[in-house]
Amino acid sequence: MGVFIGDTARNTLIKWTKNALAGGYAIGAYLSPFASPRLSNGFKRSAIDTSDLIRAAGGEFWFDPMTYALDMPRAGDFRHYDTWGLWAGARNALTTRAQMRDHVDRVFSIQSELSSPLLAPTVGTAARIGDI
Repeated sequence: MGVFIGDTARNTLIKWTKNALAGGYAIGAYLSPFASPRLSNGFKRSAIDTSDLIRAAGGEFWFDPMTYALDMPRAGDFRHYDTWGLWAGARNALTTRAQMRDHVDRVFSIQSELSSPLLAPTVGTAARIGDI
């Protein structure tokens, strides 16, 4: 079973991932748009630098768009999230097929740019339970 190091607001993802890879505790890491900016902000590296460094250390790198988290209580710190351009219009607008397709296309474009596997975004169960 593979373990991934999760992104946090601290500037430690690369260090933690390198240590975990070297110790055999993890196989890679994922970047979160909530915790990391797309471009360097003087404190955290750019997403492309982060992905390159993790792969150079021998790890897998994934970008998780965390669309599901938008429906979670207290999801509200969007200072980094909104820098990613994951939406054409309003954040979490998924009421039409065109909006859904646009969001998926944007996620796949970012994942391709970062050489991440293409992982389709998912939505939170609580907010969409009525759609079942």
